[in-house]
This record gives sequence, C-alpha cells and structure tokens, in this order.
Amino acid sequence: QEGMVLGSEYTLLARDPDDEGIVTSFRVLQSRCPKKNLLEERRARDYCKINGRAELLRFARRMLREPDYGTLELAKGIEEGPETEASDPSSNSIDD
Repeated sequence: QEGMVLGSEYTLLARDPDDEGIVTSFRVLQSRCPKKNLLEERRARDYCKINGRAELLRFARRMLREPDYGTLELAKGIEEGPETEASDPSSNSIDD
C-alpha cells in the first residue's frame, strides 16, 4: 500500500502457495478498480475505494482471474558492487 490520504495505491502480488523457503518469484496482478468502488475526483484523478482488509482480499482474488500484469523475479548471478563506507555526518560541517 502506498499513501493514505485521499486514497491509496496498491501493488497486488501473488505467489504459488506451494512455494516453500525463500520466495524468488511473484506474479504482479492487475488492479483495475470495480466500477462500484470508483470515486470520481474532479481535481486530480479518480480513486478506488477499498474499505478494509476483507474487501481488499476479495478484490485481490478477483484480480487473480485476470491476466497478470507481469512477473517480479529475484535476479541470480548479479555481482555485488564495491563495499563503501557511510560518510561521517560530522565531517560535513562548514567553517565560518
């Protein structure tokens, strides 16, 4: 969930319930708002009104039946970058 005031945005992810251990892949689900939940806002944009956890779960289950938006996978074999040290905030002072 991103945001709270005047509406939130949701990223719906699903995984195979048989996956055990470290999850390496998620399905990214559609998030088309049902017309009954659409609030038209004149100023900026429309909002999708989801009232609580139970309604969000019903919405997510409905989106499971839609074509996936994409897949999010753990990239393997990526080399790590060089080790770096955090800068010392006290060394950023300005002398007058």
